[in-house]
Amino acid sequence: MKDRFVIFGWGLTSFGIFFSAFCYFIIYSIPLTALGLGCIIIGLTISLIPPHPIPNKVVKTILIGSIASIEAILEEFNANQEALYLPPQEGKIYAYIPLTANPKIPAIAQIQRAPKRVITYVDGNPGLIIYPPGSDLITLSRLNIESGGSLSDIEGILSDILIDFTELVSKVNVTVKNNEVTIQLKEIKVDVKAPRFTRILGSLPFSIAACVIVALTRKPVKVTDEQKKGKTVTATLLVIE
Repeated sequence: MKDRFVIFGWGLTSFGIFFSAFCYFIIYSIPLTALGLGCIIIGLTISLIPPHPIPNKVVKTILIGSIASIEAILEEFNANQEALYLPPQEGKIYAYIPLTANPKIPAIAQIQRAPKRVITYVDGNPGLIIYPPGSDLITLSRLNIESGGSLSDIEGILSDILIDFTELVSKVNVTVKNNEVTIQLKEIKVDVKAPRFTRILGSLPFSIAACVIVALTRKPVKVTDEQKKGKTVTATLLVIE
């Protein structure tokens, strides 16, 4: 997919060429010709700026490496419970994964007070603290995601990250209903073989989406009901009040 800034840059360059030629040869205006030349210079500058300060391949390599490390930790502790994505503390979104089957999610305040280490205890029960790859990806993408924002903005933000920045998918569709966010992704381009990570934190694009929603709402999020049908994968992300 061509970067929007590159398209804009070449458009401005083309306009500058025709405008300056018209002003110089038709109406004989030197100031307006100079304005057209300025548009050419600005357009070329925008076109030649790399669309991504960090190349897509580098981003994908970082993500895959992070998932491999997390997969090893989950395997080591035989984790099986669904992860709960939590608002940032010390600047980073993190996930809490119970190591025992609990009848209900522990109180969010209890989880947030628990020590931030690989194995922590919440109400006497052991759990893992994991920093998912989406936590750092939000910073790398340089998107200004303001806390307290509306979930109506989520589709545009996810498109910027999953399509333009990482090129993980081809299309993103989002439906928001109350505290449920249903995300449909088409043509996932990176197939990461990490079954336990996928089962617990959701597949890579949905794990990233969970981090984005947490950053936007500053509320805990869980990934549920992930299903694949042909080239389309759909999941529901639950925002916990």
